[in-house]
Amino acid sequence: EEAGVVYHWDHAYCEGHYYMYFGVVPVFLAFLPYRLLTGEPLTTYHATQFFVAVFIAGVFCLFRLLCRLFFKKLPFTVYLSLSVAVAAMSVFFACAEPALYCTAITAALALEIWSLYFFIKAVYVEQRENRQILLAAIGALFGALVFGCRPPIALANVLVIPILATFLRQR
Repeated sequence: EEAGVVYHWDHAYCEGHYYMYFGVVPVFLAFLPYRLLTGEPLTTYHATQFFVAVFIAGVFCLFRLLCRLFFKKLPFTVYLSLSVAVAAMSVFFACAEPALYCTAITAALALEIWSLYFFIKAVYVEQRENRQILLAAIGALFGALVFGCRPPIALANVLVIPILATFLRQR
């Protein structure tokens, strides 16, 4: 304030630079590739939209996988309604007011939903061990990358524990 710098909530200002406490994974997944491909900077708005789209696709894929595995008699309209509701409730705020803070959150949500998808597919769908290991490795990578976006969202990785227990019992 003494230096006349406008201070943004949830940021730190030190020696002429702003710092945010969430990780750099969104930079490596969206901002840097976009800059390298186009030579232009990616806006926060568009990065958030990208991660929202990846999250929504993940919700639909994960719920469809769960329906095929555990809820075979669930009507398609119920699956569709549930997927739309969860997707809308989870990321509506980010679509309404996309900001850099929302970019980190939506990136974490997108990675976490796909992490769960790959873990479930590895344990409950795939029969070949080498494919199971590959799918589980992808799930683990995505789950680990969540920590580099928004660490509190990475707490959802505890959902992998029962899946891992099932896998170990199978072996």
